[in-house]
Amino acid sequence: MLPTINGNLATQLCEGNQWNFDLLAQRLNSDFSAEAVRFAFRQCLFSIAYFHFTLTFRYYRLLSNHHQQFIDHTRQLAKSEHTLQKILVSDEISENARKELLHHLFFFNPGIASTMIEQVYSQWRNQYFVIKPSYSYNPEFYIQPDQTLPANKEQIKNVLQKHGLKYASQAVRNDKDVVLPAITLHPNDLKYVSEELKSDKAIVMAAVTQKGLQLEYASPELQDDDEVVMAALIQEPMALGCASERIRSNKNIIKMVTVNDIANLSYASKKLLNDGQYLLGLIKDNPRAASCAGNELRQDKTFISLAIQINPEAREYLPSLIIGCDRRNRWSSFFFRLWNPS
Repeated sequence: MLPTINGNLATQLCEGNQWNFDLLAQRLNSDFSAEAVRFAFRQCLFSIAYFHFTLTFRYYRLLSNHHQQFIDHTRQLAKSEHTLQKILVSDEISENARKELLHHLFFFNPGIASTMIEQVYSQWRNQYFVIKPSYSYNPEFYIQPDQTLPANKEQIKNVLQKHGLKYASQAVRNDKDVVLPAITLHPNDLKYVSEELKSDKAIVMAAVTQKGLQLEYASPELQDDDEVVMAALIQEPMALGCASERIRSNKNIIKMVTVNDIANLSYASKKLLNDGQYLLGLIKDNPRAASCAGNELRQDKTFISLAIQINPEAREYLPSLIIGCDRRNRWSSFFFRLWNPS
Protein backbone atom coordinates (compact mmCIF):
# COMPACT_ATOMS: atom_id res chain seq x y z
CA MET A 1 0.00 0.00 0.00
CA LEU A 2 2.71 2.49 0.96
CA PRO A 3 4.63 2.39 -2.35
CA THR A 4 1.46 3.58 -4.15
CA ILE A 5 1.49 6.92 -2.32
CA ASN A 6 3.07 9.61 -4.46
CA GLY A 7 5.80 11.93 -3.28
CA ASN A 8 3.64 15.01 -2.67
CA LEU A 9 1.07 13.11 -0.64
CA ALA A 10 3.82 11.33 1.28
CA THR A 11 5.25 14.72 2.27
CA GLN A 12 1.83 15.86 3.51
CA LEU A 13 1.39 12.69 5.58
CA CYS A 14 4.74 12.84 7.36
CA GLU A 15 5.73 14.52 10.55
CA GLY A 16 9.49 14.63 10.66
CA ASN A 17 10.66 11.25 9.35
CA GLN A 18 7.58 9.23 10.40
CA TRP A 19 4.09 8.66 9.02
CA ASN A 20 1.23 10.48 10.70
CA PHE A 21 -1.38 7.75 10.66
CA ASP A 22 -4.33 9.99 11.46
CA LEU A 23 -3.66 12.10 8.38
CA LEU A 24 -3.18 8.96 6.29
CA ALA A 25 -6.49 7.53 7.51
CA GLN A 26 -8.32 10.71 6.54
CA ARG A 27 -6.82 10.79 3.06
CA LEU A 28 -7.35 7.09 2.35
CA ASN A 29 -11.11 7.04 2.80
CA SER A 30 -13.06 9.68 4.63
CA ASP A 31 -16.19 7.46 4.59
CA PHE A 32 -14.64 4.83 6.85
CA SER A 33 -14.40 5.14 10.58
CA ALA A 34 -10.93 5.85 11.93
CA GLU A 35 -10.86 2.42 13.57
CA ALA A 36 -11.78 0.60 10.35
CA VAL A 37 -9.08 2.41 8.39
CA ARG A 38 -6.57 1.83 11.18
CA PHE A 39 -7.36 -1.87 11.07
CA ALA A 40 -7.11 -1.99 7.26
CA PHE A 41 -3.76 -0.21 7.34
CA ARG A 42 -2.38 -2.59 9.93
CA GLN A 43 -3.80 -5.52 8.00
CA CYS A 44 -1.58 -4.46 5.09
CA LEU A 45 1.41 -4.29 7.41
CA PHE A 46 0.50 -7.64 8.98
CA SER A 47 0.13 -9.29 5.57
CA ILE A 48 3.53 -8.11 4.36
CA ALA A 49 5.35 -8.95 7.59
CA TYR A 50 3.59 -12.31 8.06
CA PHE A 51 4.34 -13.66 4.59
CA HIS A 52 7.73 -12.01 4.13
CA PHE A 53 9.02 -12.11 7.69
CA THR A 54 12.66 -12.57 6.66
CA LEU A 55 12.74 -9.34 4.62
CA THR A 56 13.27 -5.76 5.73
CA PHE A 57 11.37 -3.10 3.80
CA ARG A 58 12.37 0.46 3.15
CA TYR A 59 9.14 1.88 4.55
CA TYR A 60 9.85 0.30 7.97
CA ARG A 61 11.88 3.28 9.22
CA LEU A 62 9.10 5.68 8.15
CA LEU A 63 6.61 4.12 10.54
CA SER A 64 6.08 5.07 14.15
CA ASN A 65 7.73 3.03 16.88
CA HIS A 66 4.34 1.54 17.66
CA HIS A 67 3.90 0.26 14.10
CA GLN A 68 7.49 -0.96 13.93
CA GLN A 69 6.85 -2.96 17.09
CA PHE A 70 3.64 -4.32 15.52
CA ILE A 71 5.66 -5.53 12.51
CA ASP A 72 8.31 -7.08 14.76
CA HIS A 73 5.67 -9.04 16.68
CA THR A 74 4.05 -10.17 13.42
CA ARG A 75 7.37 -11.49 12.14
CA GLN A 76 7.79 -13.50 15.31
CA LEU A 77 4.30 -14.96 14.89
CA ALA A 78 5.11 -16.09 11.36
CA LYS A 79 8.23 -18.04 12.27
CA SER A 80 6.44 -21.12 13.59
CA GLU A 81 3.24 -22.31 15.22
CA HIS A 82 5.15 -22.83 18.47
CA THR A 83 6.41 -19.22 18.42
CA LEU A 84 2.92 -17.99 17.62
CA GLN A 85 1.35 -19.65 20.63
CA LYS A 86 4.17 -18.51 22.88
CA ILE A 87 3.78 -14.89 21.83
CA LEU A 88 0.02 -14.80 22.13
CA VAL A 89 0.15 -15.92 25.76
CA SER A 90 3.36 -14.12 26.68
CA ASP A 91 3.57 -11.32 29.21
CA GLU A 92 6.39 -9.77 27.16
CA ILE A 93 3.85 -7.87 25.08
CA SER A 94 0.82 -5.98 26.32
CA GLU A 95 -2.63 -7.53 26.47
CA ASN A 96 -3.91 -5.07 23.87
CA ALA A 97 -1.06 -5.95 21.50
CA ARG A 98 -1.86 -9.67 21.84
CA LYS A 99 -5.51 -9.03 21.04
CA GLU A 100 -4.66 -6.89 18.04
CA LEU A 101 -2.34 -9.55 16.62
CA LEU A 102 -4.97 -12.23 17.15
CA HIS A 103 -7.63 -10.28 15.24
CA HIS A 104 -5.31 -9.86 12.27
CA LEU A 105 -4.28 -13.51 12.39
CA PHE A 106 -7.92 -14.54 11.90
CA PHE A 107 -7.73 -13.40 8.28
CA PHE A 108 -4.68 -15.51 7.46
CA ASN A 109 -4.75 -18.52 9.76
CA PRO A 110 -8.23 -18.80 11.29
CA GLY A 111 -7.67 -22.38 12.44
CA ILE A 112 -4.77 -21.41 14.69
CA ALA A 113 -6.33 -18.12 15.74
CA SER A 114 -9.52 -19.85 16.84
CA THR A 115 -7.61 -22.24 19.07
CA MET A 116 -5.80 -19.34 20.74
CA ILE A 117 -8.74 -17.00 21.31
CA GLU A 118 -9.76 -18.57 24.61
CA GLN A 119 -6.23 -18.06 25.94
CA VAL A 120 -6.23 -14.40 24.99
CA TYR A 121 -9.87 -13.86 26.07
CA SER A 122 -9.93 -16.10 29.13
CA GLN A 123 -13.49 -15.05 30.07
CA TRP A 124 -14.80 -17.08 27.09
CA ARG A 125 -13.04 -20.29 28.02
CA ASN A 126 -15.18 -23.45 27.64
CA GLN A 127 -18.10 -21.47 26.22
CA TYR A 128 -20.01 -21.99 23.00
CA PHE A 129 -19.44 -19.21 20.47
CA VAL A 130 -18.54 -18.58 16.83
CA ILE A 131 -16.35 -15.60 15.97
CA LYS A 132 -17.22 -13.31 13.08
CA PRO A 133 -14.05 -11.91 11.46
CA SER A 134 -14.31 -8.14 11.12
CA TYR A 135 -12.15 -5.13 10.42
CA SER A 136 -12.32 -4.13 14.05
CA TYR A 137 -10.49 -4.75 17.30
CA ASN A 138 -13.84 -5.18 19.04
CA PRO A 139 -14.79 -8.88 18.77
CA GLU A 140 -17.91 -9.68 16.75
CA PHE A 141 -19.78 -12.96 16.74
CA TYR A 142 -22.08 -15.13 14.68
CA ILE A 143 -22.89 -16.82 18.01
CA GLN A 144 -22.29 -14.81 21.19
CA PRO A 145 -20.36 -16.47 24.05
CA ASP A 146 -22.91 -18.34 26.10
CA GLN A 147 -23.26 -20.88 28.86
CA THR A 148 -21.28 -24.11 28.62
CA LEU A 149 -24.44 -26.04 27.62
CA PRO A 150 -26.49 -23.89 25.23
CA ALA A 151 -30.22 -24.45 25.28
CA ASN A 152 -30.66 -24.04 21.54
CA LYS A 153 -28.10 -25.84 19.38
CA GLU A 154 -30.10 -25.36 16.20
CA GLN A 155 -28.83 -21.82 15.82
CA ILE A 156 -25.25 -23.05 16.19
CA LYS A 157 -25.88 -25.79 13.61
CA ASN A 158 -27.24 -23.26 11.14
CA VAL A 159 -24.22 -20.98 11.54
CA LEU A 160 -21.75 -23.86 11.18
CA GLN A 161 -23.50 -25.20 8.11
CA LYS A 162 -23.02 -21.80 6.51
CA HIS A 163 -19.55 -20.84 7.76
CA GLY A 164 -17.93 -24.13 8.78
CA LEU A 165 -15.89 -24.79 11.91
CA LYS A 166 -12.85 -22.58 11.48
CA TYR A 167 -14.25 -19.74 13.61
CA ALA A 168 -15.84 -21.98 16.26
CA SER A 169 -14.80 -22.21 19.90
CA GLN A 170 -13.27 -25.33 21.42
CA ALA A 171 -16.58 -26.26 23.09
CA VAL A 172 -18.34 -26.14 19.73
CA ARG A 173 -15.60 -28.16 18.02
CA ASN A 174 -15.96 -30.87 20.64
CA ASP A 175 -19.75 -31.24 20.37
CA LYS A 176 -20.66 -34.10 18.04
CA ASP A 177 -24.24 -32.92 17.71
CA VAL A 178 -23.18 -29.74 15.91
CA VAL A 179 -19.91 -30.96 14.38
CA LEU A 180 -21.30 -33.92 12.41
CA PRO A 181 -23.76 -31.93 10.27
CA ALA A 182 -21.08 -29.26 9.77
CA ILE A 183 -18.53 -31.79 8.52
CA THR A 184 -21.14 -33.31 6.23
CA LEU A 185 -21.36 -29.96 4.43
CA HIS A 186 -17.73 -28.87 4.98
CA PRO A 187 -15.59 -32.04 4.85
CA ASN A 188 -12.38 -30.01 4.54
CA ASP A 189 -12.98 -28.69 8.07
CA LEU A 190 -12.00 -31.97 9.72
CA LYS A 191 -8.70 -30.33 10.71
CA TYR A 192 -10.64 -27.94 12.96
CA VAL A 193 -12.42 -30.70 14.88
CA SER A 194 -11.30 -31.42 18.45
CA GLU A 195 -8.76 -34.18 19.01
CA GLU A 196 -11.44 -36.25 20.71
CA LEU A 197 -13.78 -36.11 17.71
CA LYS A 198 -10.97 -36.88 15.29
CA SER A 199 -11.25 -40.35 16.81
CA ASP A 200 -14.98 -40.50 16.13
CA LYS A 201 -15.56 -42.84 13.22
CA ALA A 202 -18.84 -41.29 12.09
CA ILE A 203 -17.33 -37.81 11.84
CA VAL A 204 -14.19 -38.97 10.07
CA MET A 205 -16.22 -41.09 7.64
CA ALA A 206 -18.41 -38.05 6.85
CA ALA A 207 -15.25 -36.24 5.77
CA VAL A 208 -13.20 -38.91 3.96
CA THR A 209 -16.09 -40.27 1.90
CA GLN A 210 -16.22 -36.82 0.26
CA LYS A 211 -12.59 -35.70 0.53
CA GLY A 212 -10.26 -38.67 0.87
CA LEU A 213 -7.21 -36.61 1.75
CA GLN A 214 -8.92 -35.52 4.97
CA LEU A 215 -7.66 -38.86 6.30
CA GLU A 216 -4.57 -36.82 7.21
CA TYR A 217 -6.48 -35.28 10.12
CA ALA A 218 -8.03 -38.47 11.49
CA SER A 219 -6.63 -40.00 14.66
CA PRO A 220 -3.84 -42.62 14.27
CA GLU A 221 -6.36 -45.29 15.27
CA LEU A 222 -8.68 -44.40 12.40
CA GLN A 223 -5.79 -44.07 9.98
CA ASP A 224 -5.28 -47.76 10.74
CA ASP A 225 -8.96 -48.64 10.36
CA ASP A 226 -9.55 -50.70 7.20
CA GLU A 227 -13.06 -49.39 6.61
CA VAL A 228 -12.13 -45.74 7.06
CA VAL A 229 -9.01 -45.98 4.91
CA MET A 230 -10.80 -47.89 2.15
CA ALA A 231 -13.52 -45.22 2.05
CA ALA A 232 -10.83 -42.54 1.70
CA LEU A 233 -8.97 -44.47 -1.03
CA ILE A 234 -12.11 -44.96 -3.08
CA GLN A 235 -12.59 -41.21 -3.08
CA GLU A 236 -8.89 -40.33 -3.50
CA PRO A 237 -6.16 -42.98 -4.00
CA MET A 238 -3.46 -40.52 -2.87
CA ALA A 239 -4.98 -40.72 0.61
CA LEU A 240 -2.85 -43.85 1.01
CA GLY A 241 -0.06 -41.51 2.09
CA CYS A 242 -2.10 -40.66 5.20
CA ALA A 243 -2.77 -44.29 6.18
CA SER A 244 -0.91 -46.33 8.78
CA GLU A 245 2.29 -48.23 8.04
CA ARG A 246 0.38 -51.51 8.24
CA ILE A 247 -2.09 -50.50 5.55
CA ARG A 248 0.61 -48.96 3.35
CA SER A 249 2.37 -52.34 3.45
CA ASN A 250 -0.71 -54.23 2.22
CA LYS A 251 0.06 -55.42 -1.33
CA ASN A 252 -3.60 -55.87 -2.21
CA ILE A 253 -4.33 -52.24 -1.32
CA ILE A 254 -1.27 -51.08 -3.25
CA LYS A 255 -2.52 -53.00 -6.28
CA MET A 256 -5.90 -51.28 -6.00
CA VAL A 257 -4.54 -47.73 -5.86
CA THR A 258 -2.02 -48.25 -8.67
CA VAL A 259 -4.42 -49.71 -11.24
CA ASN A 260 -5.03 -46.32 -12.85
CA ASP A 261 -1.89 -44.49 -11.74
CA ILE A 262 1.35 -46.27 -10.87
CA ALA A 263 2.61 -43.03 -9.29
CA ASN A 264 0.46 -43.87 -6.25
CA LEU A 265 3.00 -46.59 -5.53
CA SER A 266 5.12 -43.84 -3.95
CA TYR A 267 2.72 -43.79 -0.98
CA ALA A 268 3.50 -47.42 -0.08
CA SER A 269 5.52 -48.13 3.06
CA LYS A 270 9.29 -47.74 3.04
CA LYS A 271 9.63 -51.46 3.71
CA LEU A 272 7.59 -52.36 0.63
CA LEU A 273 9.39 -49.89 -1.61
CA ASN A 274 12.69 -51.54 -0.68
CA ASP A 275 11.40 -55.05 -1.41
CA GLY A 276 13.39 -55.92 -4.53
CA GLN A 277 11.36 -58.93 -5.66
CA TYR A 278 8.10 -57.04 -5.26
CA LEU A 279 9.35 -54.00 -7.20
CA LEU A 280 10.78 -56.13 -10.02
CA GLY A 281 7.38 -57.75 -10.45
CA LEU A 282 5.76 -54.34 -10.83
CA ILE A 283 8.49 -53.04 -13.13
CA LYS A 284 7.91 -55.99 -15.47
CA ASP A 285 4.41 -54.69 -16.19
CA ASN A 286 5.07 -50.97 -15.85
CA PRO A 287 8.56 -49.41 -16.12
CA ARG A 288 7.38 -46.29 -14.23
CA ALA A 289 7.27 -48.39 -11.07
CA ALA A 290 11.06 -48.07 -11.02
CA SER A 291 10.74 -44.37 -10.16
CA CYS A 292 9.14 -45.32 -6.82
CA ALA A 293 11.88 -47.72 -5.71
CA GLY A 294 13.21 -47.04 -2.22
CA ASN A 295 16.60 -45.44 -1.58
CA GLU A 296 18.21 -48.77 -0.80
CA LEU A 297 17.18 -50.27 -4.14
CA ARG A 298 18.10 -47.12 -6.08
CA GLN A 299 21.68 -47.59 -4.90
CA ASP A 300 21.70 -51.31 -5.57
CA LYS A 301 23.46 -51.99 -8.91
CA THR A 302 22.22 -55.58 -8.97
CA PHE A 303 18.61 -54.46 -8.63
CA ILE A 304 19.06 -51.79 -11.29
CA SER A 305 20.63 -54.26 -13.68
CA LEU A 306 17.83 -56.78 -13.15
CA ALA A 307 15.17 -54.08 -13.57
CA ILE A 308 16.62 -53.05 -16.94
CA GLN A 309 16.86 -56.67 -18.07
CA ILE A 310 13.23 -57.29 -17.14
CA ASN A 311 12.01 -54.07 -18.76
CA PRO A 312 14.55 -51.96 -20.72
CA GLU A 313 12.18 -48.97 -20.52
CA ALA A 314 12.84 -48.83 -16.77
CA ARG A 315 16.21 -47.26 -17.58
CA GLU A 316 14.45 -43.91 -17.92
CA TYR A 317 13.23 -44.04 -14.31
CA LEU A 318 16.38 -45.26 -12.56
CA PRO A 319 19.28 -43.22 -11.11
CA SER A 320 21.25 -41.62 -13.92
CA LEU A 321 24.54 -41.75 -12.00
CA ILE A 322 24.77 -45.53 -11.85
CA ILE A 323 23.33 -46.02 -15.32
CA GLY A 324 25.63 -43.31 -16.60
CA CYS A 325 28.63 -45.23 -15.28
CA ASP A 326 27.44 -48.30 -17.17
CA ARG A 327 27.02 -46.24 -20.34
CA ARG A 328 30.47 -44.72 -20.01
CA ASN A 329 31.94 -48.20 -19.55
CA ARG A 330 30.20 -49.40 -22.72
CA TRP A 331 31.44 -46.40 -24.73
CA SER A 332 34.98 -46.89 -23.39
CA SER A 333 34.85 -50.50 -24.51
CA PHE A 334 33.58 -49.44 -27.95
CA PHE A 335 36.38 -46.91 -28.53
CA PHE A 336 38.98 -49.36 -27.23
CA ARG A 337 37.89 -51.90 -29.85
CA LEU A 338 37.76 -49.16 -32.51
CA TRP A 339 41.33 -48.03 -31.98
CA ASN A 340 42.77 -51.44 -31.12
CA PRO A 341 41.39 -53.84 -33.71
CA SER A 342 42.60 -57.43 -33.30
